[in-house]
Amino acid sequence: MRTFVPIIVREPDDPEKYEFKFWGIGKGIYTQLLNILTDDTLGYGNIIDTDEGRDIILEYIGPKEAGNDYGKISIIVKPVTSKMFKDSKKIKEVINNQPKIEDLYEEKSYE
Repeated sequence: MRTFVPIIVREPDDPEKYEFKFWGIGKGIYTQLLNILTDDTLGYGNIIDTDEGRDIILEYIGPKEAGNDYGKISIIVKPVTSKMFKDSKKIKEVINNQPKIEDLYEEKSYE
């Protein structure tokens, strides 16, 4: 199973600079994210809220350290909430200008 999710990568030194990407995730990360999004007992709230959401940090371990051919990715949800961008107009602009995955990648036929 592979799921592609749109993400906004913000520069650590300048959070107003960003880049759109599509992140291809496997079943493990998908399940972790789904649990974070739906389990109210974890205390994260709505992590995708543009005003009070949370940043997610990706930790990557290379194949050698992970003991496999692909490496391993784990996710950490930051405990502090943050606004996506300072300016609310920029938030709307960024969301409205999100690229569609169909425009970036050609859909392959099942044949």
